[in-house]
Amino acid sequence: WETLQSKNRLDTFTGNVQFNTLEPPFVPEKPVAPNRPILLTVVLIFALGVGGAVAFAFNQMQPVFFTRRAVMASTGLPVLGGVGMIVSKSDRLRRRFRSFIWISMNLALVGACVVVIAFEDPLYRLADRLLGGGLL
Repeated sequence: WETLQSKNRLDTFTGNVQFNTLEPPFVPEKPVAPNRPILLTVVLIFALGVGGAVAFAFNQMQPVFFTRRAVMASTGLPVLGGVGMIVSKSDRLRRRFRSFIWISMNLALVGACVVVIAFEDPLYRLADRLLGGGLL
């Protein structure tokens, strides 16, 4: 309809103009870019790298020494003595529990990333339905 109207309008001005509509415009169902699985993987790796870099920076600002040799190597001064650390059984359990929590949270983060990548299309459709169906 619009093609015919525009053709009639232009015919009066220019004489003989031909319009051929090859394909009507459309919106693709899935986004063309960015590639979401790759983007999510890169963001996850970047986040883990930044977290490691921040932890390393904090360790460099306030170093912890575990041996007398490390203190001597770092300061260049002789070490006359050291105080041993006595770790109780409850401290060891607490340390293991914290390590377990840390590993579990990192695995949960990677698992959440895998789930989002695996169920990307169904989650998008669910969000579309919940938001009123205006996205598709």
